[in-house]
Amino acid sequence: MEELMTDMVAKAKIDVANALRISVSSLNGLAGISWLVSDFLGAADCYRKILHLKNEYEYLLKVDTLQ
Repeated sequence: MEELMTDMVAKAKIDVANALRISVSSLNGLAGISWLVSDFLGAADCYRKILHLKNEYEYLLKVDTLQ
């Protein structure tokens, strides 16, 4: 039973890491589109959201620096 719980926790951590990666990637894409249409405030807002996510989950996960 304990092994099952350990496996479930490990899978949940992987799922959360993937969701965070997708969120950061999407926000970077939106920031790029905002930049291309000269909406620099919108781009900055997207980058701020990424930094907020990074700070919110830093104790649990690491945001990829290449994204």
